[in-house]
Amino acid sequence: MWRKPVVSALPMVVATIYLTVPVDFVFVSTSILRAIYLLSAATLLLAILLAFRSLGSCSSWIVLFLICLAVLPLASAGREGGIGGMYICLPVIVGILIAQNFTPRLAVLLLSLAAIVLLTESLTGVHWYSAMFGEFRFPSYASTGNFRARGVIGQPVPAAFLSVAISGACIYYFSKRREWIWVVVCACAWMVSLVSTGTRSALMVSFIFVGLILLAFRSAVYRHILAVTLGITLFAWFLVTVSLNLRWAAASRLFEYGSLAESESGRVRSNGFAVVRSLPDACGFSCEIFGHGGRSLEQALIDNPAQYGLSTVDNQFVSVYWDFGAIGVVSILALFCVASFTLTRGGHPLEEFGAAILVITIISGIFFDAIYTRPLGVTLGVGIGLMVMHRNSAPMGAAKSSRRAFH
Repeated sequence: MWRKPVVSALPMVVATIYLTVPVDFVFVSTSILRAIYLLSAATLLLAILLAFRSLGSCSSWIVLFLICLAVLPLASAGREGGIGGMYICLPVIVGILIAQNFTPRLAVLLLSLAAIVLLTESLTGVHWYSAMFGEFRFPSYASTGNFRARGVIGQPVPAAFLSVAISGACIYYFSKRREWIWVVVCACAWMVSLVSTGTRSALMVSFIFVGLILLAFRSAVYRHILAVTLGITLFAWFLVTVSLNLRWAAASRLFEYGSLAESESGRVRSNGFAVVRSLPDACGFSCEIFGHGGRSLEQALIDNPAQYGLSTVDNQFVSVYWDFGAIGVVSILALFCVASFTLTRGGHPLEEFGAAILVITIISGIFFDAIYTRPLGVTLGVGIGLMVMHRNSAPMGAAKSSRRAFH
């Protein structure tokens, strides 16, 4: 669907900006914002035109559905929620547009660059990358606790989950192809992101997905090889951090679980649905179905003094329920089921790669608003695009032989 170089150039530029400019967490200059808005609007128009020109394509219907999902709350809530909805859905659309040009080795390159930024920030104790673009939006987060690297995204939690999603999918892909050197590279980048950001929820998701990877192998031999490879890599990484006495290894909060349940973030996540239910709602049943509009929960929490100035409930499903209603929640759950089924039944290697990205990204939504940040939205879109694009591709030739090696 999205094959011409001229057509694919604009989405690639926008995706690069979304992935490298931490606009979600940093006050960037007005000129940069205007450029981003202009390029985003042009990409949206391009996506609409391409979708209507290729209505037989499944990718086209998904793009049109995302646009409808963004603007539907306008009819139910009577607000300008379509702008916020498009703000959330557009990165996903951009990810779908660039999926054909996104390969696992390109993912390793992006993963390595992100890990290098996290590593240098941890070693220097300075958030140098985000500081290049402007002032941090949430100074209260910066003044409490141990130093946590923010990386290219500008905030520790999404930086960790972006690395976990990409590294997990790459480990799944390369381990099935028995390219163990790439598995080691991805495992090292995975550990860098976890330790340098100190994100405990990302560690939990990592263990869940590693378990799913091991279960996905039908061959016990390859399961053992993967387990031993990951184990040796992680143990070697632990020895390096201890022997060099790196400041970020000792300062990390990654393994501090004693006060997690009593922490503010833990309470917010566990009581997210109750918090949303306590908010005033003048919309009624229509908002239960279509939602209140993109990012309306953020404003509702800020405007309600009973919530102590919270701007998020750190739960993607609760946020989507408020912003996009039951349709949004059902859409995410359906996407998760399709991706999980793809991993269990097997298929084209790139289809499985995209499904792995989707599974990890959606699971991470239990712990924070994953797709509400541009880089994770692009990642989700890439997963959708890869899975849909290769869904009916028979694993013939090289793909067929690699599939035999998989199992």
